[in-house]
Amino acid sequence: MIACLSRKLGKEDSLREKAPVLLSILVSLGAGCATTPGASESGAKAGEDVAAPSSASSTKPDADALARRSVDPAAAALYDEGNFAAAAEAFEKAYNRTPRSARAEQALYWTADAAMKGGRYEHALETYERLLKQYPATEHYPEALEKIFQVAKLFVEEKAEKPSWFLRIDRPDRDYGIEALERFVKQRDHHPLAPEALFLVGEAHLKANEPELAIESWQRLVKEYPASDWSKAAEYKIALAFLALNYGVEYDKRPLMTALRRLRSYVRKYPTGDHVQEAEERVAKLEDDLARHDLGIAKRYARDDHYASAQIYLTSVRREYPRTKAAEEAKVLAKEWPDPPLPQPPKDEEENK
Repeated sequence: MIACLSRKLGKEDSLREKAPVLLSILVSLGAGCATTPGASESGAKAGEDVAAPSSASSTKPDADALARRSVDPAAAALYDEGNFAAAAEAFEKAYNRTPRSARAEQALYWTADAAMKGGRYEHALETYERLLKQYPATEHYPEALEKIFQVAKLFVEEKAEKPSWFLRIDRPDRDYGIEALERFVKQRDHHPLAPEALFLVGEAHLKANEPELAIESWQRLVKEYPASDWSKAAEYKIALAFLALNYGVEYDKRPLMTALRRLRSYVRKYPTGDHVQEAEERVAKLEDDLARHDLGIAKRYARDDHYASAQIYLTSVRREYPRTKAAEEAKVLAKEWPDPPLPQPPKDEEENK
């Protein structure tokens, strides 16, 4: 190695005397005369120059950064600095300057991307939708679709805000998210995210105290995507929506009866489902409430000596809700109360005899 370095110096001086110069050569030439570790494995021969690893790859801009710069360098710089609100505005201006140019598609995409990163979710969603409408063959189509879904989901979950024209402040807007998800499903009903979109719409309606609309969305999910995991969850949620329609067992027990029937069906169909334990608990409570209600009616009939009607309700309690305490009490009362008298024939029939 010393001899090799000496040839580069053109002298045969000692290494000690020329250490500073040798160090300079090592740095500038990458130790061209010496082999680097692993050079023999890579096929380099002794004495051949082996280039030092370049750091260019670590600083080379990625494809997205190059795409942004090709649209507008100033906007790209704002984006890279993390000033996404300003970057979105700059990219949009770049689009407006040349809406028919080859860069317009990219300008719209980066406008939406920057707006989303900057928390301007309404602007992001509408720009993504605009991109897909104007450029249906865009290379960003799959990603833009997913972003539309993500933003709409944020709105229905009330995790995103948009300006309120009335209050002049940013506020959550669940209805805006519902509308966006419904557009998503309508335009792309075969998309893998469509079942989840319908499920989220139902959830949003139920939170907004609109159980009828929630049931409508979930029933559509069950009908159109029966093999989806979201469909299974929707069957359980439909039962909960019918519970939400109930105003009390004394007022109208039909929603409760429907909810009970659907909960029982869910438990039978999906014995290992995610909501089975909760469904079984709700079934037990519903059965107990309905059984006590019918037992109360039987007792009222008995107080008025209408034992025939009372026995009908006792039989119903024992048949429909056999696992309840009310059923046990009904069994005891059925033995204690007198048997109803046989119905008497009409008087005109007796006269004919």
